[in-house]
Amino acid sequence: MSATHRAAVSRALFIGTVWPEPESSAAGIRTLGLIKALLQEGWEIHFLSPAVEKEFTVALRELGVQTRSQQANEPGFDRFVEELSPDVAIYDRFIMEEQFGWRVRENSPATLNVLDTIDLHFLRRGRHEALQAGQPLEAVFNAAWDFSDPAAPGHEDALREVGSIFRCDLTLMISDFELELLADRLSVPRELLLHLPFFLAPAERTLAPAFEQRAHFVSIGNFRHLPNADGVRWLKERIWPAIRKELPEVEAHVYGAYPSREMMDLTNARQGFHVHGPAPHAVETLRRYRVNLAPLRFGAGIKGKVADGWCAGAPTVTTPIGAEGMCVPGAEFAGAVERSEEAFARACVLLYRDAQAWSVAQASGFEAFDGLFAETRNARRFLDAISALRAKLPQHRSRNFMGSMLKHHFHQSTKYFSRWIEAKNR
Repeated sequence: MSATHRAAVSRALFIGTVWPEPESSAAGIRTLGLIKALLQEGWEIHFLSPAVEKEFTVALRELGVQTRSQQANEPGFDRFVEELSPDVAIYDRFIMEEQFGWRVRENSPATLNVLDTIDLHFLRRGRHEALQAGQPLEAVFNAAWDFSDPAAPGHEDALREVGSIFRCDLTLMISDFELELLADRLSVPRELLLHLPFFLAPAERTLAPAFEQRAHFVSIGNFRHLPNADGVRWLKERIWPAIRKELPEVEAHVYGAYPSREMMDLTNARQGFHVHGPAPHAVETLRRYRVNLAPLRFGAGIKGKVADGWCAGAPTVTTPIGAEGMCVPGAEFAGAVERSEEAFARACVLLYRDAQAWSVAQASGFEAFDGLFAETRNARRFLDAISALRAKLPQHRSRNFMGSMLKHHFHQSTKYFSRWIEAKNR
């Protein structure tokens, strides 16, 4: 490619913790949406990751994305990013910004740095810590603690993740709840944040079978994601017996990528509880079932399993964690949100038996899906935000003194530690 042509093409560098897997994780769906939005605008896309390549790495190349395996402390990255001189660098989690961000800023200072949190890790991990410490579910659901307290769940992760948000020029927030948490409770300037849910095509409502054509309950989610594995155990041990007591002939079918032996061993045909491996086509699988379950006791972000349920026309029962960030402004959650095991089971039985309540919930789910995840609208908001920031980047950065201070100190400490590792590895 000639230097003249390169100068005319906008280039984006994605730095991923893992290679995206849109068939098995909501994070993969999110990353693919960002990539496709830029490709459709004619951008040249590069994706690198320190992780072992997976099947979807090939699919990225087929889309026209240039891929590169890259470890954090290899000096070859400096030359690569200096020559590439990307217009935008997008880090898919704060850990990647910590490892690669200082190198991008040093070797390509005009690059717009964007963090995609996927979900707030400190919120998810803090809730997990609180649950493990025996805090009541209500406290876990509400994250009812002060993240600035060194003894609070998730405190250390909050220091790191919020520091990364300040260092970046823009952070993409998949959940409006999490954006408000950062702005209101942790004093992050709103001009550094952009609410940006998934980019998804409209639900194909005519393909959704009717109430009478469906049977049984379903739950779906990547088993490597700790909230999913915990939710399946909670469903099997604490919720399913109450459902089964009222509906003795009904079954639960749980699908997910990377099932462990522990998960598979939860299968009990006598109890009507079945754990399967991955569902190759999540929405098609969900269309066979009457009620979708998202029994999450902790977590963060927005939930691909709920979005898929809405798209498939399978009304969803979840907890406040599953409903978080999943409401159209001014509307309630499209489904049932319950805060206890007993209420969760009752809502499941009601939706399973009551065709009218089920139909209302299904219609609300379709509306929520199209309202939150409109592909063209959300992609346009992303592209417009990137364009606007590129046009005023020096002024934007000058207003973020906290970010400048953190970049200065973090750059020095991380740079010399990384240089020490490079020297040690020679």
